[in-house]
Order: sequence, then C-alpha cells, then structure tokens
Amino acid sequence: MSYEEWGIVLVVLVAVLLLILKKKLLKPTAVLTGVITALFVAWRGGLGSFFAIILFFLVGEFVTRMIRNRNQRQPHVTRSTSNIVGNIGPAIVALAINPTPFNVMFFASLSAAFADTLSSEIGVLSKGKPLLITTLKPVFPGTDGAVSLLGFWAALAGGLVFGIMGFIITGNLFWGILLILAGLLGSIFDSVLGATFQQWKYLDNNLVNFASSFVVGLFFALVF
Repeated sequence: MSYEEWGIVLVVLVAVLLLILKKKLLKPTAVLTGVITALFVAWRGGLGSFFAIILFFLVGEFVTRMIRNRNQRQPHVTRSTSNIVGNIGPAIVALAINPTPFNVMFFASLSAAFADTLSSEIGVLSKGKPLLITTLKPVFPGTDGAVSLLGFWAALAGGLVFGIMGFIITGNLFWGILLILAGLLGSIFDSVLGATFQQWKYLDNNLVNFASSFVVGLFFALVF
C-alpha cells in the first residue's frame, strides 16, 4: 500500500479504537488483538479488506447492542479475543496464505460470519416460534440451531452487504452474487452445527462460528 493509504488506515483505526475504549466494546487483550489483526489485514489485503473487517465489527456491534438493549434481552458482554478469532479467524488465515486485494476465502468467510451474526440477533425478534433446522420442530427463541423467516432475511441482508463490497472491489457482478450466497450458506451451516455439535456440547459458540465461516470460505475459494 502507498503512504497515503497507510495514513487512511491509521486515522480510521485510531477513531475506531477511541470508540472501542469509550464504549468498552472489547476486553483489553482483545483490543490489542484487534489492532494487530486490522494492521495485518491492511498489510496483506489492502484498503478493501481493511474496511471489510471494520464494517463487520462496527455494524455487528451496533445491531447486537441496539436489539438487546431495546428488547431487554441478556446484556451484550464485552467481546474477548476468542470472539474475534471465532468470527474473523478464517478470514485471517485466508490472507496469511494468499495476500491479495480480493481474496475469495477472506470475503466469503466474512460474509458467512456477518450474515450469521445478523440472523442470530435479528431472528429472535420473530413473532412466531422458530424451528430447529434439523427437525423443523418449533423451539424457543435463542435455541442453538433455531431458524426463522426473519432470520433468513437478516442473513440475506448480511450477505448483500458483502456482495456489494465484493462488486465494488472487483467490478464483477459474479463475485457480488457469490458473496451473497456465501452469507446465506454460512448462516445455514452455522445453524446446523448449532443444532448438532453445539447442543451436544462438542463445540461452543466461538468454535461453531469459526468452523462454519471457515468451511464456507474454503468451499468458495476451492470451487470458484
């Protein structure tokens, strides 16, 4: 990247860091992890990849806190390093292996994780009871592996965000559509893992997030 681009990265990073410290969005160790991660992404993937993770973090935090505060759900805890790794770990692996302004696995895994985040947080607002994805039987809202029509539309919106970003970076509508699909598949696969391995206590939420976004990202990288 040029010196001007690095200047943009540092200005944005300082602004986000001030917001994080003011709102206590991350634990101290997670703050350090986040800064290192953001700089690594900018170095390996450029401005597009850098803004992708900034968007992921800021929008995800905003949606989660707004919905939980307004609907008196369980308070949103300060995120830790394990939360960061669970959500964007696969994307970091992708850039570590293949540094490029448009890394398919990077953007596909982020789209999957972002879509699942919106689906999980917004889906619980559904007026009807959600269905367990493996049995299609009604379950209580918030149950691991539960899905709803509202959650599906939220996942579609999450995928659309990264689809638009992919189109802007590449100028190719094909990649934009694929990233939308990656978001939907990521949300579905995360629900399947939640209804099985998470309910069976083999995986926790962070590992489910990591596994689902990693598999989806790798799939799109290998196939396309």
